[in-house]
Formats: sequence, C-alpha cells, structure tokens
Amino acid sequence: MYSNRGGCLLELGRHRQALADAERCVFLKPSWATGHMLKGRVHEAMESWDPMLTACCLAYDLDPHNETNLAMLRDCLIQHLTNATLRFRQKGAFSDALGRAREDTKLQRIMQDPQVMRVTVEMQRTRDLSPLAAALEDLPLA
Repeated sequence: MYSNRGGCLLELGRHRQALADAERCVFLKPSWATGHMLKGRVHEAMESWDPMLTACCLAYDLDPHNETNLAMLRDCLIQHLTNATLRFRQKGAFSDALGRAREDTKLQRIMQDPQVMRVTVEMQRTRDLSPLAAALEDLPLA
C-alpha cells in the first residue's frame, strides 16, 4: 500500500509525502528492493543524490539484476561526478570526485568495467563528463 501511494504522490510532485511513504515501506519490509527503489526515485526527484545513491545501492544488494535500478545507479553516478566537479572548480577536483566514486564499494562493480575504466581515464585527461554518460548507456544491464 505504501509503495503504491508513494509512487502516486511522487507523480503528483508531493515529494515529502512520497518520501515518508517510501521510508515507511522500507521500514515495514526492508528486504523488498522495490521500497528502496521508490525511495531512490523520490530522492532523484528532489535532486538529493547522496540519499538516492544509498537507496539504489540497497536495492541493488537485494536485486542486482533489476534493470530500472541499474539505470538509476548509473544516472546517480553521473550526477555525483558532475555535481562534485561543478561544486569544486579547483585543481584536482575532477580527479578527487572520480577517486571517491572508485573507492565506494557499492560502485566498484560498475566502475571496474573495462569500458568504463577506459572512459574515466579519458575523462580525467579531457575534463569532460559526456563520454561517461555514453559508456554507461552502452553497458549491458544484467
């Protein structure tokens, strides 16, 4: 019930109420990936990237083959790298953001893909994030 109502509230743009339902859903059934995914979707709508990443990683742990959640993880990774780079325009900020993403144990599976590794090296060289988005889109989801 909370999942369905939370999804409806999210579609209506009532993010705080949707988040409350998503949190209640996760509290009642923490082993259900869909509740964590709803929470991630709400945080995405609120542009709260850190909580979105946490929710998506929890959903991934429960259902690593869910294509929707994998796509959300990819989008969140791009947002993390983009926001960290834009927020800190000092020398080395891009590499620092990429390094933090590589150190996150939940993201290592994505970041260790050979195609993503090649792209991240090129991104560090050119200081351009657009190749990452294209590479992540081309990765198989399962």
